Amino acid sequence: MTSVYKVLKTDNDFSRAANTQAPVAVFERRGDLAVCIVNYGGLVKEWSEDSVNIDDTYYRRDQFEFRIALA
Repeated sequence: MTSVYKVLKTDNDFSRAANTQAPVAVFERRGDLAVCIVNYGGLVKEWSEDSVNIDDTYYRRDQFEFRIALA
């Protein structure tokens, strides 16, 4: 995975990722650090204030970090 990425935080970020079908990597968070990758690049299917559905798995927005590669 490239080191140039954007962290998805807002509903607008998730909307753009879903509309463009950009692969989203999911990292488990430990405090302020993203320490463990749990999905290398799935597609956003839906999102809410609390969670994001990527490839039929729901991830809590406050427990995971979501990234798309920029380069």
